[in-house]
Amino acid sequence: MVSISGFARSGRFVLRMPPALHAALHGAARESGVSLNTYCVRRLAAAGSGAAADQDAA
Repeated sequence: MVSISGFARSGRFVLRMPPALHAALHGAARESGVSLNTYCVRRLAAAGSGAAADQDAA
């Protein structure tokens, strides 16, 4: 676990989303050849770093 500000972090994050968004993300992940988890982590990391969120070109 990673400690941030004295709190242990497991790296797990549960997110509720509309079924249509889930389906769209799943389709994009499949087209990119990665798991849904990997796709979402990459998108979130890119958004958090201010980098372009489009990982499909990589």
